[in-house]
Amino acid sequence: MSRPQIRKEQRKQLITSPTKEADYSFVPVPSPKRQSTRKALPIVFAANGHKFTQHSRLPLPLGQIGLRDRPRGLTVPTHAPTFKPTHSADIENENPFILPPQSLPSRHQLKKINQMNTWTTEVIPKLVHPYLRLLRETQNLQQEGVPAITECVCLGSVHSLSVLVVHFDYLEQISLSICACRSAAVQLVEQGFFPCAPLQPSLAVDIRLLDFATRLFLKISPNNTAISNTLTEFLEARGYQMKGEDPL
Repeated sequence: MSRPQIRKEQRKQLITSPTKEADYSFVPVPSPKRQSTRKALPIVFAANGHKFTQHSRLPLPLGQIGLRDRPRGLTVPTHAPTFKPTHSADIENENPFILPPQSLPSRHQLKKINQMNTWTTEVIPKLVHPYLRLLRETQNLQQEGVPAITECVCLGSVHSLSVLVVHFDYLEQISLSICACRSAAVQLVEQGFFPCAPLQPSLAVDIRLLDFATRLFLKISPNNTAISNTLTEFLEARGYQMKGEDPL
């Protein structure tokens, strides 16, 4: 706590006329703050030799690449460091200029990557012509889609696939005959539905419903969870129950 100071005028008044008690009153004046002479140490060392500091009263950040707590004796490079995969010995040394190795994707991530590759390289290219034909025959989705009647030319094995279709206000269970030349995705698009899986879909959504969601997300922030939960509750209120905790 700083000691209160008496002004020079008050000090003279106390010496010349100390007759009244009120004359001994004084107003404490805080002492001026001393400027810190501590020089801020550099905390970030750039590759070109530049150093960056921050205010001394701010907390120093934790050790990261290029920060002040790098190992002693490590010189700052004059050129941009090259990052390369490291071995376990490099990680033990904790060299801040070497990045740790990237972790391998999990089984779930690999499944998603393979599914994305199947969509982009196999399924989507085969759906372009059926989708354009659907737009032409239904006058840009103003009418119901009619499946094209084509005979199987591959003479291969045919199996049946049951698909649940989600419409605006009801659910529909349809059956498809799948073979090598007539995939499930192509047959669903021809009828105006889009599959939820590339190869063996068990769920499909009306393309007009997807068009509505796309136009809605142009007006508001996209929220797949909100529109999926709303559609599920809307169908349940009309007596249509979908299996699973999060079917959409």
